Amino acid sequence: MDEVMAVVVCFAGNYAPRGWALCNGQILAISTNQALFSLLGTTYGGDGRSTFALPDLRGRTAVSTGQSPFRNYALGQKLGTESVTLDISHIPAHRHDGDITVQLPANSGPGIDPTVNGGFPGDFTGAYATTANSTMQAPDYKNVTMTTVGSAIPVITRAPYLVINHIICLQGIFPTRN
Repeated sequence: MDEVMAVVVCFAGNYAPRGWALCNGQILAISTNQALFSLLGTTYGGDGRSTFALPDLRGRTAVSTGQSPFRNYALGQKLGTESVTLDISHIPAHRHDGDITVQLPANSGPGIDPTVNGGFPGDFTGAYATTANSTMQAPDYKNVTMTTVGSAIPVITRAPYLVINHIICLQGIFPTRN
């Protein structure tokens, strides 16, 4: 074969060609795959004495090793999840501002206690209406109660995707280091 051993490629077929295997975490015997084991070791699994594993890319996206702005990625490391359930601790501190206008009917005569018999406020200290059938300002209340909504249903976090097989070269040119 002209391919380099341990190379992983996308393959649109529904099987692995001769000399290749699907990247499905298959366990292989070291005794019959010594060259490939010398490249992969137990990075993807196996006991390292008699077995080792191929990479398992089922339902996963391949990411290169190295440092990103968020974390360090090590060879063989499995990270991430397809969904997450958000709760209040995931939401940054914030506020919801709004204006509320309240108009109360008022009388121009002496005021009555609005809490008694459904009366209307009238012309009294603190009231802002002086004519009949007008409105007055309500006291400036700033506390508004807001309820949280939601149902704690997991949110899908994966990007759009196309399912395609990944295969690894089992037999081929042994790669040399520079």
